[in-house]
Amino acid sequence: MAVGRYKTHDHKVVVDYGPQTAAMSEEDYDRAAYTPVYADLPFEEDWFAAHPEQMAQPEKPRRDH
Repeated sequence: MAVGRYKTHDHKVVVDYGPQTAAMSEEDYDRAAYTPVYADLPFEEDWFAAHPEQMAQPEKPRRDH
């Protein structure tokens, strides 16, 4: 089941669909009735502070021989 992860300051919501995530507007999120409700979602920076393992990792340099 899809669940909201966090909201951004420009009124977008990132929804977790299991193996992937997608961004959508606050209106679409409310219309789809995902949980938790928009007002209860943490902001992006707070969510990543609580889940540092989810931050994008920099690409490792390639070693071409």
